[in-house]
Amino acid sequence: MKTLGIDVGEKRIGLAVSDEMQMIARELGVLSVEDFGLKIKEIISDEGIEKIVVGRPRNLSGDLGPQAERVGEFVDKEIRLLGKVIIWEDETLTSKKAEEELKNAGASLVEIKKRIDAVAARIILESYLRSL
Repeated sequence: MKTLGIDVGEKRIGLAVSDEMQMIARELGVLSVEDFGLKIKEIISDEGIEKIVVGRPRNLSGDLGPQAERVGEFVDKEIRLLGKVIIWEDETLTSKKAEEELKNAGASLVEIKKRIDAVAARIILESYLRSL
């Protein structure tokens, strides 16, 4: 069984996928918000996805804020209808961690911009997989 990790941004959605054993997560790529609805069913089918882990943003105080509400609305509109189990995972500071990871790997600013959402999705999915 594979699990899809999703990092919902305002313009881009980062995607990552687990292996069958639920031990390793890999970046799958990035979709624009506009393309998400068109391509996600194909990705779920091609990858054999059973569960979806969605990053839930929290304020530094730990409370859910306006960004979490926006992500919740996106999940209700675009993800629930896919008929998969949805699991919420804290995504506090994942974009910052993703940026730091890419910088440490020597990525250019252009590459960071292209990959940051997918790396954040992988970090979210890895966090979930560690909790299993």
